[in-house]
Amino acid sequence: MKNLKIKKTTLFLLLVLSITMLCSCNDNSKPVSTDTTPFVINVDGKEITVENPANDTIKQLFKKANIKINDGDVISVDTDSVVSQGIVVNVLRKCKVTVKDEINNTECTVILIGATVKDAIAAAGVELPDNYSVNQKLNAALENEMEIIISEKAEPETTTEEADEDTYENNDDNDDNQHYTPSVTRPTVTKPATTRPAVTTPPVTTPPTTKPPVPTTSGRTIVNIEIYEDCDGSGHGVKVITYSDGTQEEVPF
Repeated sequence: MKNLKIKKTTLFLLLVLSITMLCSCNDNSKPVSTDTTPFVINVDGKEITVENPANDTIKQLFKKANIKINDGDVISVDTDSVVSQGIVVNVLRKCKVTVKDEINNTECTVILIGATVKDAIAAAGVELPDNYSVNQKLNAALENEMEIIISEKAEPETTTEEADEDTYENNDDNDDNQHYTPSVTRPTVTKPATTRPAVTTPPVTTPPTTKPPVPTTSGRTIVNIEIYEDCDGSGHGVKVITYSDGTQEEVPF
């Protein structure tokens, strides 16, 4: 009887041990973190703060946040891991971009990971001159199929209007945005026509013709001629001729 009890006890212990080992072998659950400190995801030039109370994996969090991961992108942590310890997750994009150098008439396509516009220009072997313009900010993160155009900087026109607020211009040589020229269509400024006053030519005044004195047959001679011009400035008037016999004659002109 005693041996039978020992056998039953041993069988019961073996059964419990077998059930425990079977449960341990079938437990494939992911490790659960109790730390809910927010962590940061750096992607596409943005900094996204994330909390993970449900202890989702990085891949699941990307899906919830609509963050698409493309082939060739590099992620600083394992996407199958559960992260909630206040770390920073960096997503480095693999981008194919085209660099067009209109100054030297060249074009180059480069593929970079986690780079900026300035990195792409350097990778294309383009040396930026002093007077240049770029259609993208030099410190902007690359985007797939981005087109970077480098051109000669146009001389600014002298106008009395204020500068456009979208123009990135300053005197800081260390600012990567100082040569960034956005594609903005400016309105054409029409200058009003200048009306000049008509030039009036003054009339030509012909000096009055002096008529010679009428010859006389009576033997009298002209002793004096007095000219009286009209007050209106017309150049006309009356000549008063005095003869030797004392007579006078008025001749209009």
